Amino acid sequence: MENSNYKKIEIKVPTISELINSLDKKFLTNEVNNEITKYYAYELSSMINYAKNVNKPQITLQTFVKNGSQWISDFSVKDLEKEVKDQFNFHSQNTSQWVYAGCILFDEKDNSISTHH
Repeated sequence: MENSNYKKIEIKVPTISELINSLDKKFLTNEVNNEITKYYAYELSSMINYAKNVNKPQITLQTFVKNGSQWISDFSVKDLEKEVKDQFNFHSQNTSQWVYAGCILFDEKDNSISTHH
């Protein structure tokens, strides 16, 4: 018998090792690894909490992609039951189903790591 107290959440998330290893190896110090791990755990936990409050949740977190001196790992929680509309942000991402979104950002200029929502 299925337990109706649990909602199925579609999750498309790399492991922490896959995320860390998507950065150029020359930046992978213990400090960088620890900071990425901290932000990964925090954002994954936040996304799960947001997903609990939507009808048909999807959690996505991408591996790092280089853009200039920045390496960006986008993440989002979508409600797939919401209608898809022509609603785009500055980065040409369709935001019409988003409930929570942002990125983990590594900047190679100063080896800083931050999150943006």
